Amino acid sequence: MRVIHKKAMNAGNNERKDSVRNIAWLICAESIRLKYFENLAEKVHNGEKEDAIRHFLNPKRCIESWFVRTINSNSSGNPEQKYKDTFSAEFKRVLQEIRTCQSYEKIKKFVNNYMIQTRTFSKAI
Repeated sequence: MRVIHKKAMNAGNNERKDSVRNIAWLICAESIRLKYFENLAEKVHNGEKEDAIRHFLNPKRCIESWFVRTINSNSSGNPEQKYKDTFSAEFKRVLQEIRTCQSYEKIKKFVNNYMIQTRTFSKAI
């Protein structure tokens, strides 16, 4: 079960990474700054000037904080669903493989090979 959980966690994590990589404005530092200032300008335009004042007091911290919040709030992709789907599929696959084994030795061999394959897969990522 631990190995299946680890494989499902990797799938969920990869889903999250892929969704962040697909954010169009992450292509370069300049486009990130432009997105930040666009967001800041919209707030000032709407009368919310506190963030702009904070920016000029500590610009680096404000940009970094905005970036982390924005990335963490990215809702594209569904890592939790990817985890559940992968866990379910792997569990069913392993269960079926074990059911088709003709002896205890074949079950042991399959489980050992599965664990080795998954460990190798995890290190490659």
